[in-house]
Amino acid sequence: MLPYRIAFQDDAGIAWDVFDFILDGLFWVDLLVNMFSSYYDDDNQLIKKRKIVFLQYFRSWFAIDLFCSLPIDSIMSLFVDSSS
Repeated sequence: MLPYRIAFQDDAGIAWDVFDFILDGLFWVDLLVNMFSSYYDDDNQLIKKRKIVFLQYFRSWFAIDLFCSLPIDSIMSLFVDSSS
């Protein structure tokens, strides 16, 4: 919801902070679920071995999911002066 807050609100209340925290948590849960979810390979074989599943996920979607899971608003607040 950070883009919405940037576009339409100057001051975020505690409700928006809680909502952002919950969304960030859901993204982390999604990352963990995908890390351990079995998948079908090109030969339609179900792959269940954790090491193979993790390595495949790490080579494919992990970087994108990790970037999307980072709390950008919290990171930006470390570098941006809030008084301006």
